[in-house]
Amino acid sequence: MKPVAESTTDMFGPFQPAVSFYSLKLELREKIVQMEKQKETEIEAIRENLTTAQRQVEDGASNYREQIKQHSVTICAMEERLNKVMKKNKDYQNEITSLKSTIQGIIFVRHSLHLFFASVTRCDYHLLRGASQNKLFEGPKPSHSKQTHNL
Repeated sequence: MKPVAESTTDMFGPFQPAVSFYSLKLELREKIVQMEKQKETEIEAIRENLTTAQRQVEDGASNYREQIKQHSVTICAMEERLNKVMKKNKDYQNEITSLKSTIQGIIFVRHSLHLFFASVTRCDYHLLRGASQNKLFEGPKPSHSKQTHNL
C-alpha cells in the first residue's frame, strides 16, 4: 500500500501546486485567527493589569493623603501643646524672678534686723553694764512698801 501523501499527489496530479497553496492559505488563516484571539486575550490581560495597577496607585495616593491629613492634625495639636508649654514656661520664669526678688528682700530685711538686734543688744549690754556698776556704788535702796512679818 502506498502512503497517504503519495495517494493524494497521484489523485490531484497536475493540480498539486494549487491544492498545496489552498491548504497553506487555510492553515495561515487559522493561524491568523488563533493569533488574533491570543492577541485579544493578551490585550485584555494587559488592560486588567493596568486597571489593577491604576487602582493600586489611586489607593496608595488616597492612603498617603489620609496620612498627610492625620499628620497635619497631629502637628497642629503638638504646636498647640508647645505653645501652652512655652506660655507656662514664661509664667514660671516670671514667678521665679518674682520669688528671687522676694528672697533678696527677705535676706536684706533679715540682715537689717540682725544688724539692728546686734546694735540693740550691744546698747542694752552697755546700758545694763552701766546700770549694774551704778548699783554697786549706790548701795541698797530702801524699800517703800510695808512688810509684815508673820511669826
